Amino acid sequence: MIKNILFDLGNVLLDQKTIDVSVYLSNLFNIPFNDSNIFYKKYEIDVEKGNISFEKLISLYKNKFNNKKPSNLLIDEYQKLYIKDIYGINYYLINFIKKASKKYSIYIMTNILSPHYNHWKEFNRDKYFKRIFRSYVDHFYKPEKKAYIFVLNELNSKPGECVLIDDLKANVQGAISAGLEGIVYKNNDQLFIDLEKIGVKI
Repeated sequence: MIKNILFDLGNVLLDQKTIDVSVYLSNLFNIPFNDSNIFYKKYEIDVEKGNISFEKLISLYKNKFNNKKPSNLLIDEYQKLYIKDIYGINYYLINFIKKASKKYSIYIMTNILSPHYNHWKEFNRDKYFKRIFRSYVDHFYKPEKKAYIFVLNELNSKPGECVLIDDLKANVQGAISAGLEGIVYKNNDQLFIDLEKIGVKI
């Protein structure tokens, strides 16, 4: 029986374009996308896990591409690029969460960078979730199996008591491989149908 519902953030709780950090960094440093993508891939998992801070990533880019602009200004500009891709909150889903929280424990489990989360905080919606599991704070990376094991241990929960809702099929498959239920988010209507199939009703 499901007791815990884990939501991804990007493209689930937030309505937005597909996030591509390499694109933002390419625009930020005025470099070709391929150069940015190749360089970012070297550090992507470590940055998302918080083994390398976002500030350090910016410093690495500055050194690699010979950029002299102050890091704090670059970080501000990066966040503006990210925010341009945000349409807003999925309010219909937030309203569902408000009701569901009376019966289920609701969480966020997200691969995320610090400037992305800083923007989410401005919406002041964390109060609807019992805990926000953030990759760069809790040092995990979906779809690695140990990411889900970490969350299960933190919740003191059995895998079958949890469902992950994520827009990325690989992340859902990772959850399923760890014994959780998993739903690939497509839209709100489909989500509610899929939740009912596993017995989640409000």
